[in-house]
Amino acid sequence: MRKIKLLQDSQPSLKRSEWFGSCFSFSSEFKYKYETNIFEKDLSMQKLQSVHLSVLDKQRERVSSQIELCGKFGEKFQMVNSKVNEFNAFLKEKQTEEFVMNRAATKIQKMIRGFLTRKHMEQVYDN
Repeated sequence: MRKIKLLQDSQPSLKRSEWFGSCFSFSSEFKYKYETNIFEKDLSMQKLQSVHLSVLDKQRERVSSQIELCGKFGEKFQMVNSKVNEFNAFLKEKQTEEFVMNRAATKIQKMIRGFLTRKHMEQVYDN
């Protein structure tokens, strides 16, 4: 209890007019300052939002330009890919044609060699 009594004694005993200032001038200044801080906070929030929006617009423009660039590269890639596919088809056709020609040439050589061998053997047996 003694401590409580000391605390009560140590607190200033000011009248209401002294505590809030003469004729409440201190409280009205404080109220004005507090209200202006609210408006300043609103203004700062609006400025911050406008800065964020401008940053987002710049990023949106950059992304859209990158998307356009990717689209151009995509078109070029499709064009190159189609040309590669055409060339691969041409090579496959050429290789198939070459394979068929080699097989035909081998068949012709086989037939001619057989014919020439039989002809030579007839001459050997006839003599």
